[in-house]
Amino acid sequence: MSDIVIDANVWAMADRLISEELPIEEEQCVRACRDWLKQFVDGDNRLVVDWEYGIISEYRRNIRANGFAEQLLNKLESESRVRFAGVMLDVDNNNHAILPEGFAVDDPSDRKFVAAAVKVFPYAPIYNAADTDWAKEREHLASLGLTIHELCPDYIAQLLAEA
Repeated sequence: MSDIVIDANVWAMADRLISEELPIEEEQCVRACRDWLKQFVDGDNRLVVDWEYGIISEYRRNIRANGFAEQLLNKLESESRVRFAGVMLDVDNNNHAILPEGFAVDDPSDRKFVAAAVKVFPYAPIYNAADTDWAKEREHLASLGLTIHELCPDYIAQLLAEA
């Protein structure tokens, strides 16, 4: 059993509707996120979340009511609390997580994921689907012992190329 952090974009991407208009890399990302989240929910790894419910609340703000992701999240939350590793996050006046010395992340909304990941030992890896900021931060965070797993590397590469 491992502790992991999941960026909200993984839940949001899994919740996207697949249509003929989606580029192939994006459709593949949606399918990869769905498959991965289903395996996670059906497995025994623990989700690292903050006691203030900020991470779960962000998930819920970014998914559809009665959608695929909400069904998985509801199933996970209905299971034993042993599936969660709760941590206390320090926040600033803007309610953004305060990171330990050396852990700089440009996007304030991503700080909670880093702060949660480094509250457990060993550091919990962060899983990402579609946020290019993680690709930009990967080397720096890896030098500090924090791993970023890309569920959609082709889609991230496409987004970076378009930027």
